[in-house]
Amino acid sequence: MVCGALALAGTVRWAVTRAPAEAKVDRRLAPKLPAPEELPPVTLVGFRSAHPRLPHPTAAEQADLQRLNPGYVREQRRRANGGRGDLQAAALMELLEPGSQDIDHIAQRLLDLKFSFRGHEQGRTLALVYDWLHDRWSPGQREALRGKLADGASYLIGNIREERLSPYNVYLYNAPLQALMACALALYGDDPRGAVLMLSTSQFISLVLAPLAVIMLVILARAGTTAPERARKAA
Repeated sequence: MVCGALALAGTVRWAVTRAPAEAKVDRRLAPKLPAPEELPPVTLVGFRSAHPRLPHPTAAEQADLQRLNPGYVREQRRRANGGRGDLQAAALMELLEPGSQDIDHIAQRLLDLKFSFRGHEQGRTLALVYDWLHDRWSPGQREALRGKLADGASYLIGNIREERLSPYNVYLYNAPLQALMACALALYGDDPRGAVLMLSTSQFISLVLAPLAVIMLVILARAGTTAPERARKAA
């Protein structure tokens, strides 16, 4: 009898703790977000057209960085390697030390980038370096890099649409969407293709992520607190 009870208990425990089988979802059957050409025009009132547009160190912050953290600057200089190393480090060093990087070589490396996987690594780097060094490029380099930015943004949009990346999935807003926003902001107003690409970016934010943010705020409110209240209590 004891053995039977133990066996029954083990069976019950196994049944209770066993995880249910995961249901496989065929992404091809999920709804697909509209293509850019299917969307209405977007108007950005007060858009900052001057470059750099993406977050960047101001002249005062650059001076502070060189004065207060020379070790960091040395490391970035080493990583940049005159434009032959890390591209984002090279962009920073060209801001800190104008003329220290091989601009022609950097431009060619950007044009040679191959978009792969979700495209966020290449898209993010391309947008930042193009934007930060905008005034260093020759007219021909700027034109070529704008075409590359348009290609990168199109790749990101295509990946988000084809993969049906959900706003509930960190893979959308943690990388591809951030890279797409960077590309769209860097290109908008500089090239006619920028307006079309901004449509999808605006749609992803307003129709996909914004409702999710509202849902999260409602959940927090129902839990008896809000994010600002949590921050104040933590402080």
